[in-house]
Amino acid sequence: MTSFKNTVQTTCLFFVLLSIQTYGQKDSTVLRNRKNEIGLNVGPIVLVMLGATPYSQPLGLTYKRLFNKWAFRTNFTFKPIDNTAFSSITENTKINDTTLVWRTTNRNTKSFIGRIGIEYRHKFKRGWYFVAGLDIQGQHSVYNRAITQATFKIDSVGNSGTAEQFYHTTLQDHKNILEEKTIVKQIGIGLTLGTIVPLSKRWLILAQFRADGFVGPSNTKTTDFLTGKSVNNTSTTFDFNTGAAVSELSLFYRF
Repeated sequence: MTSFKNTVQTTCLFFVLLSIQTYGQKDSTVLRNRKNEIGLNVGPIVLVMLGATPYSQPLGLTYKRLFNKWAFRTNFTFKPIDNTAFSSITENTKINDTTLVWRTTNRNTKSFIGRIGIEYRHKFKRGWYFVAGLDIQGQHSVYNRAITQATFKIDSVGNSGTAEQFYHTTLQDHKNILEEKTIVKQIGIGLTLGTIVPLSKRWLILAQFRADGFVGPSNTKTTDFLTGKSVNNTSTTFDFNTGAAVSELSLFYRF
């Protein structure tokens, strides 16, 4: 995961430096006369272009209304699958000479974040901006864990007694062993620091660092299908998240 984040950071910095060199000195008169901006986080697109699978990269849409050096902003972010929490593990157990059991554990999580906040901008001579922002935000996350079990009848054994030994089997039974679902609802604040570079009279690119803090209740429901019991647990969660030096890379259109 560390190398994955480093790839994102390096790529984002490359785009920002390239933009500064190429477009930093363009006239920004038209930009000042347009007060609305809408932007999309293009980090996942960049990762796909690099051949990576952007599991941990959020998909975000942002709207901003400009007031001189300040901006009102609102954002909706969806993180479809967090790679750090996704796994599928299968354990094979030979019960006896005629029975083989496969037990598989699957985990995944997805999150939705809504933000509303303000942003301050300081313009430099080359036409690019330093930006700092503060958001009030809410996060809704769902974590799932499921364990399934498959029972096979061993019909025959191939390459018996060697490292390449395998079984010819027939499926006899497949069932759910356990299901666990955790729903977390949190509120918090977010801080951003970044750089805006005009690409043209209407297009801008934003590279920024983000730090988020969240607190809220968590409810976990666990169902054990072997015993037929279901248990609910409630707790309070605290999360503090920071990304790489360039956490988000977004493309904005001003109108």
